[in-house]
Amino acid sequence: MVKNLKEIPAYIADLKKKFPNYESFKDASMDVIFAKNDLDVSNQLKVTILSSIVLINKGNLEFDVLELPIEAQFSSIYAINTDDFDKDGDQDIVLGGNLFNVK
Repeated sequence: MVKNLKEIPAYIADLKKKFPNYESFKDASMDVIFAKNDLDVSNQLKVTILSSIVLINKGNLEFDVLELPIEAQFSSIYAINTDDFDKDGDQDIVLGGNLFNVK
């Protein structure tokens, strides 16, 4: 099990030895990729939101979750900047993405 970030390169190297190419990895289950004892002691998280969102910090580790408009869901987002671009007193968000040259 990876206990700190210094162990990650060795852990990844072990996976690269076990799965030298995509063909050997593509149908592997979690039980095949990871040892049972590693899975038993690992933190398992559940993803409930797959859309691009904005988190508004309300303080005390509380956040409002706002889903971005449908246009922001069409492609990957690679850059984000906020400012009052239109000078109306509200923070605006500019997103950059849709890069076809990135595989």
